[in-house]
Amino acid sequence: DATQRYASQFEEGDFVFVQGRVETYRNALQLVVESLRRLTQEEQDGGKLPGFDATLLVPTSEHDLDDMWARLLALTATIEPEPLRALTETLLRDHAEAFREAPAAVSNHHAYIGGLLEHTLEVAQGVARFADEEPSLGLRRGLAVSGAVLHDIGKLLELENPIAPRYSLEGQLIGHLLLGRDMVRQVAASLTWPDPRTPLLLEHILISHHGELEYAAAMVPKSPEAVAVYHFDNLSAKLNMIKTHIASDAEEGDFTDWERNMERRFFKGTLTDA
Repeated sequence: DATQRYASQFEEGDFVFVQGRVETYRNALQLVVESLRRLTQEEQDGGKLPGFDATLLVPTSEHDLDDMWARLLALTATIEPEPLRALTETLLRDHAEAFREAPAAVSNHHAYIGGLLEHTLEVAQGVARFADEEPSLGLRRGLAVSGAVLHDIGKLLELENPIAPRYSLEGQLIGHLLLGRDMVRQVAASLTWPDPRTPLLLEHILISHHGELEYAAAMVPKSPEAVAVYHFDNLSAKLNMIKTHIASDAEEGDFTDWERNMERRFFKGTLTDA
């Protein structure tokens, strides 16, 4: 009855306040709903509902958002040259609230509150460590780290409603690679560049980070920094998909059920000497 009576009053992503009573029916507990209403934004944000925490009701990163954000800002502060650092910090500062809570995708990888921040930090830290530990490979560290930090910035426009993420009109028609490129281009135009090719190389990282045209890249990676960001982006996404699949798997034995995205089963057994 409650489903039919109230279904038209809510939209996907709404939180609802339910009042009712619990009864026993056929030796099982059931909830008899007496009233059901949308939770207002004021109640969510204004403390009028003590103890309300959206992260307890929807999938959320297992990592502390404040800590991840502080680590991302600290890494961004190491970017050189200065205009590249200023561009990166400006975009993070201007979109801080959205960046902290956005998922990285509607499904598949890091598809939860804080997922974009978690994924971005994984990619940026990986790129930075690789550039630091393998200097002989000639990666321009600042360019690579800036590209890693900003590679998915367009998802802030591509996706909407982080509680129940869906594609926006811009996301459907343009996609996050080009939306991110436009965001970078707009800020870059307000800065002075010793070498005007630097912002173009940053744009290239964003539009090529899917690696192959068949995977919706606008261009294949054509710089060492673009190749590095592509591989660390792919690694972060794939490992998160595997972790999520193993965590939700109920198959008996050492191997999971079939993972359809990567078309294989994964070893989930524990090692006695681990």
